[in-house]
Amino acid sequence: MATQKELIEQNSFLAAQLLQVQQDLERYYLENLQLLQNSGGEPLIDDPVHRYWLQYHPREFWVNFREEALQENWYEAERQGRWAGPKPITVFTIPPLRPGDYFAEFEIVWVIAPELLELLKCTVGETVVVPRIEYLSPPHGLPLVLGLPFHVMKEAQPRSLDIQLEFPRAMSPQEINGSEDIRRLTACFRSCRIVDARLTSG
Repeated sequence: MATQKELIEQNSFLAAQLLQVQQDLERYYLENLQLLQNSGGEPLIDDPVHRYWLQYHPREFWVNFREEALQENWYEAERQGRWAGPKPITVFTIPPLRPGDYFAEFEIVWVIAPELLELLKCTVGETVVVPRIEYLSPPHGLPLVLGLPFHVMKEAQPRSLDIQLEFPRAMSPQEINGSEDIRRLTACFRSCRIVDARLTSG
């Protein structure tokens, strides 16, 4: 009969395997999507990888912005995260999701000018979303979590979703404090969490 220590080790091993399978599934799907887009085609619902993802994608997954970004308007990753810029509008694309309610939660570790948050405009797909800002070091300390609730319609053709974050403008550290850094920045992002709303309910 297995001891408690052995059971804990087995559970940890199984959990690590499950996490690896989820990460591989996400990676293979994104690679397939990139190949389709590069070839000028759109991902179709009858594509086997697309179908498999929509049936089995996890109810929660994370994107680490310190790893390679897949979109434009991002600077090179730094130890604390990745700055968006030089344009004030940044688009982050997520894979297609099953119909339902979701949250996109962006962890922001720095903002070039905190007042820019007051005029931030967010859209998911074609829907304007009012952001929910949760400061992790109250009352106004960074980092913060930018929460965007959104809904995936049953009637919609499953396809990737664009999350657009529009700041009023990008600014350089040189403008603010006279430093030699002339990059035009908005906010520095550490991660994004996409979660099925059912995991956070009751």
